[in-house]
Amino acid sequence: MEIDARAGLVEQHTRWLLPVVDGTVTQIRVDYAFTLVMDHYSIRISTPFSLSRGDEHSRHDPEVPETLAPLLELHQATLREGVLMKDGLLVLSFHDGTTLTVLPDERYEAWEAVGELPPVTPSFKVIALPGGGLAVF
Repeated sequence: MEIDARAGLVEQHTRWLLPVVDGTVTQIRVDYAFTLVMDHYSIRISTPFSLSRGDEHSRHDPEVPETLAPLLELHQATLREGVLMKDGLLVLSFHDGTTLTVLPDERYEAWEAVGELPPVTPSFKVIALPGGGLAVF
């Protein structure tokens, strides 16, 4: 396991770990994407994704805003782990047992994770590339 110089990202063999453990969702933004803001980090999701809570599973599409209304419950949720798989899969696990999963997309950047607000220095940006894989800045 290596700590990356980019604001505490942790690189492992097949994945990166976000340095947002125990980060609280302070903002939810909806435009043509669905964005979670946690402390000094943000995760912007641009393609359909799934949410699991126990035995309940639901699909959400940022381009269909009415599917996002139930996700307001994520406001003030605390992230347990943020996993960025090197194949482009994103998995966010929250302390209440909720899991948000974004698959890579063949044509679009499915999501991006950004750490750029003070005190995150240096900043980082990770983008899920079309067709799979990650770009890490």
